[in-house]
Amino acid sequence: MGMPKGVYIITNTHCQNVASLPNTNDREPVVGVAACWSDATTPVSNSWFLIPSSYDRYIIRDPKSDRCVRPIFSAQSREGDAVHAVYRSEDPFYWRIIQDPDRLHTIHPFDDLNLSWGLREAYDPCPVELRPLSEGHCCRWKISPCFDILVELSLAKELSNEQGFTCEIGCGGLEQHLVLHFQEPILIEYGRDVIAKSDIQRIRTRHDNKDKPNTFYPVLRVTDWLRFKELAVAVLQDEEVTVVWRATAFKCYPEGNARHASDIFEFEKRVKFKGFDSFRQGVQLNDVMILGSKLDDTGMPYLDARAVAAFSSSSTIELKDSITVDVYYTHASSQPSSKPDYYQIGVATINDLYLTPERKVRKNVEWKFLPPGTSLNEDIYHFVSKYLTTDEEFKLSLHVKEITTNICGRKYTLPDLRDVKATTRGRKSPFVTRADAYIGQALLFLTKEISITFDFENPVESPLTITQVEANASMEDVAIIHLRCGFESFTIPGPRGETKRSPLVRHAKIVKGYWETLLLVLRQLFRWRGFHVSVNVKSATGSIGDFKVEGLTFNIEEVPVTIHC
Repeated sequence: MGMPKGVYIITNTHCQNVASLPNTNDREPVVGVAACWSDATTPVSNSWFLIPSSYDRYIIRDPKSDRCVRPIFSAQSREGDAVHAVYRSEDPFYWRIIQDPDRLHTIHPFDDLNLSWGLREAYDPCPVELRPLSEGHCCRWKISPCFDILVELSLAKELSNEQGFTCEIGCGGLEQHLVLHFQEPILIEYGRDVIAKSDIQRIRTRHDNKDKPNTFYPVLRVTDWLRFKELAVAVLQDEEVTVVWRATAFKCYPEGNARHASDIFEFEKRVKFKGFDSFRQGVQLNDVMILGSKLDDTGMPYLDARAVAAFSSSSTIELKDSITVDVYYTHASSQPSSKPDYYQIGVATINDLYLTPERKVRKNVEWKFLPPGTSLNEDIYHFVSKYLTTDEEFKLSLHVKEITTNICGRKYTLPDLRDVKATTRGRKSPFVTRADAYIGQALLFLTKEISITFDFENPVESPLTITQVEANASMEDVAIIHLRCGFESFTIPGPRGETKRSPLVRHAKIVKGYWETLLLVLRQLFRWRGFHVSVNVKSATGSIGDFKVEGLTFNIEEVPVTIHC
C-alpha cells in the first residue's frame, strides 16, 4: 500500500483535530487544531507534503515553508516526544505511514512501530506527541489528498437519455500524471442528503491547460428530486449556497502503474456557490422603446414596448429559464425617513434567459408598458415625462414571478423573486424643437393674443397624436409668457425622431406677463428677429393609438423662437 507524492490533510479520528502549524517559528510544535477554528487560532499551515521513499517510509514537510517534521529528539524516539517542524534540516527524517483495514493511518517514527503520532487530550490546540499505539483512536489519523476544489454546476444543459446535469470540477494541489481511481460513486450532498452522484471511474491529472489544470467534467445523476428542487430554489434566492462534494473510496497512483499498491482514500469538501443574489442587484433596462398601443384580452389598451435587458451574475451555476416580471418605478418619498413609493409601470415576459457564470447577458424584452390596471397618477406621469425628455437614471424594482426552468430534463416552477433592483436611463427626446410666433395683431391692437406654431419631435416609435398643450416660456429669467394653447389634434408620424409642425394657434392667450413680454419682444425686434426661450410644458395631452396620455409635463431648454410681425 502507499501514497503518491503530494499534499495531504491529516485529521485525528478521535477528536477530529487537524494536524497544523500555528506559526512560522523554527522548531515549531505540530498541534491538533479543531477543523472549525476561530480567526484568532487560524494556523499558518494545516496541510502536509508527503514524499514517499521505500517500505512505506515518507518525508513529511510543511509545503508553505519547507520545514521538515521530526521528533524533538531524533536520535532515538521516545514516548511523549513532541513532533515539530525544523528549518534547514540536512538529514531527512523518515516516518512510516501504515493504513489499517478501516482505511485509517498510523504515523510512526522509522525506528519504532510501537509509537505513533497521537493526541493525549482533545483540547484545542493540543500538541502532537509520540504515543503508544495501544492507546487506540487517539493515535489513528485519516489522511486525505488536499484538493483545491472549484465546482461549477450547469443546470441549463439537458442531457439526452440521462436525468442529470454536468459539473465542472477543478482540482488543484495534485501532482502531474496521477490516476484517481474511484471505487465508489462521487456524491453531491445538500444539507445532509445525497442529491446526485456520478459513476466516473478514473480521471487523470493534467497540467497542459494552464487556465484550468486538472479540470474534469463528470455527469451527475439526480437521486433526490425533491431536495434537488430545494437546491434550485436556494440558488435563485440566496447569496451563497453550500454543498458537499464527497468521494468515499478512491485510489491514487502514478499514471501507467495500475498495479501500484495504493492506499484507499476518502475525501470531503464543502463547496460554496455564489447564488443569483448578485443577479438581483444589477439588472439594467436599456433602450426602452414605445412601439405603439395594443389591446389586451379584455379590450383595454396598453403601450407595447421593447427594451434590452442586461443581466449579470457572479454565480458559478448556469441556469436557463423563462420568467414573467412586474416592473415598478421607485419614487423617493419627500420625507427622508419614509420608504419610497412603488408604482407598477409594466409587465414583461422573458423567454429562454440563459445565465452563465461571470458573464453579462443581454436579452431583447417585449413588455406591456403602463398595462391595464396601472394607477395613472401624478407620479407616474412625472416619470413618463422625465423618461421621454431627459437622460436621468431611474431606479426600478422588479418582481420576478412565474419562474419556469428546465433542469436536467424536468420542468420546474420556482418561487418568486421580489425587489430585484434595476435601473434605466431616460431617452432625452427634445419634444418641442422650435416655435414661430406671429405678433402683428398684438402690436396693432394691444390684444393679449398671439398666433403661434410649434415643431414637435416624436419621442416614441409609433405615431403620436397631440391634442392640447399648456406652457410657460421664459427668456434669460426676465420675462414669463403663460400661454394656453388649444388646437385641433394633429399626429406626428413615427418612428422616434420624426417631426411635425402643429396647426397654427390663432388665439393663444397670454395669461400672464403680457406688458413685460411685449416690451421685451419689441426690444428684440430692433436687434434680430429670433431668440431662444426655455419652455415649461405644464400639461400636454395626446394619444398613442388607443392609449390616451395626459398630464405630461416637460422642461425644455433653448427652444429657438422666430418672431413674425
